Amino acid sequence: MAEAVANGERGNRAPIDLAAFIPVELQELGDPQTAIPRIARTPELTRLIEAAVQQVPTTHGLNLGDARRVTV
Repeated sequence: MAEAVANGERGNRAPIDLAAFIPVELQELGDPQTAIPRIARTPELTRLIEAAVQQVPTTHGLNLGDARRVTV
């Protein structure tokens, strides 16, 4: 299962099930060596991917300062 962590307020982290964003048509790929080129040649499948990635929640932070003093 694909999973990522999204930052909430003040660094709280909640797991996100990325598999929930995969279109049904692409959940069973089979052999990636043949599936990826097939997807790339199929406009409907690439449109499904484009629509799905727009739904994945993201957060972004901007830190201004000296990169040598950044702590993670």
